[in-house]
Amino acid sequence: MQYPSPREYFSAVQHPERVFQTDSLRQAQLVLDPVYQTPQFATGTSAVVCKALVDGEEQALRFFIREDASSRDQYSALGAYFRHQNLTDCVATSKWLDNAIEVNGRRCPVLQMQWVEGRNLDAYVNFLVEENDTAALARLAEKWRSLIGRLQAARFAHGDLQHGNVLVDKAGALRLVDFDASWIVPFSGRTPPSETGHPNYQRPDRPWGEWMDTFPGLLVYTSLLALSRDTSPWNKLYDENNLLFRRGDFDSPYQTPAWHHMASIADERLKHLLALLKQCCAPDWAAKGRLEDLLGGMPTLLLPWWELIRSPQLGETPTAQSAPLRPPPPIAVGLPSLPTGQITPPWPTKSDPAVRVPPPQPLPAKADWWNKGPQPVPPSKPPTPRPRGGKAATRVGNALLVGLLVGLLVGVPVAAVIGVRGDNVVIAAFFGIIAGIITFIGQSQHKP
Repeated sequence: MQYPSPREYFSAVQHPERVFQTDSLRQAQLVLDPVYQTPQFATGTSAVVCKALVDGEEQALRFFIREDASSRDQYSALGAYFRHQNLTDCVATSKWLDNAIEVNGRRCPVLQMQWVEGRNLDAYVNFLVEENDTAALARLAEKWRSLIGRLQAARFAHGDLQHGNVLVDKAGALRLVDFDASWIVPFSGRTPPSETGHPNYQRPDRPWGEWMDTFPGLLVYTSLLALSRDTSPWNKLYDENNLLFRRGDFDSPYQTPAWHHMASIADERLKHLLALLKQCCAPDWAAKGRLEDLLGGMPTLLLPWWELIRSPQLGETPTAQSAPLRPPPPIAVGLPSLPTGQITPPWPTKSDPAVRVPPPQPLPAKADWWNKGPQPVPPSKPPTPRPRGGKAATRVGNALLVGLLVGLLVGVPVAAVIGVRGDNVVIAAFFGIIAGIITFIGQSQHKP
């Protein structure tokens, strides 16, 4: 059976109560374009997608335009596998509906998918680059590495890892969509699907199987780590169909602008990844294991404690994986979560409501490296107040002493001038008493 075209689907869903064959879809409310007031569609290589409110929940309705794109058996098996392997938190779950829409007299299936409120990976990276948030880019790189490790440990391969199939949801988690090319253990021995993945992320003629995500996993990890060191290559290399590398960069002698920009970044970890990526681009290379095996135990990126939002648990190494990603800005209009959509909604960057990590606060305890743990700082003792009478007596004595000195310095010369002989000491004492009284009165007015 030949599937309808995107235009035919678009015309049909203008009247959902007529074309849909299930009660829930007949009553669905399709999200309309804010300007043209028509259902918003995004077109991919094997399907078109629109957003709708079904049974009170936001869903993505996927209509196939190629018969060989997928089947009920494939998506039913994938759904069961995701639940069995506890992967439902990093994928968009789906439900296959046979003969759910009628277009020009033909009944076709509909894939009803969980709507992930978030941004495509490239749009999220663009936001972080514009904010020059290199710490968040470093965390994103390690989150990506952790995600690939988790998927490969569960023996799942997506088959089309690229920016349009990776979403960053409102909680800052990475979620995958579009599983037409995916592989799981029950699919072993099947005929490979016709979908071979985005050319800017895949080696040519890559085999369909368990390790087909190793190369794109390394490619994305290298790109994100490079941007966490220097964001300047982004505006020169990104073209909305890639992150930093394109299909032509995979060929020797690796003298394209992407390789030149990467080589100019002075970072030993990045240099190691670039050398590894060149080896994987060789014509005779084939993925034979996990990304972690390929990285050879490279340690994850360590971040300062003030860049980690969640405190590491006891015995846990504080790495970038310990912190959640910075949530993307809120969605304005359009369909931002579609896997390979042609609609490019605006991306607000100046009104980002994400909560910033507060600056470091003074620690309440001091840590002595020679002790087993932090020791509390003892409270400082308040000064013992002196009796007010003692202070007053001290000021009187000081005033009389100063007065005596002033009297000697002033009284003797005065007595000599006025011709009083033999009474110099008496006159000096008189002036000393007067000066002492004046000094005491001055001190009493300025001191408590």
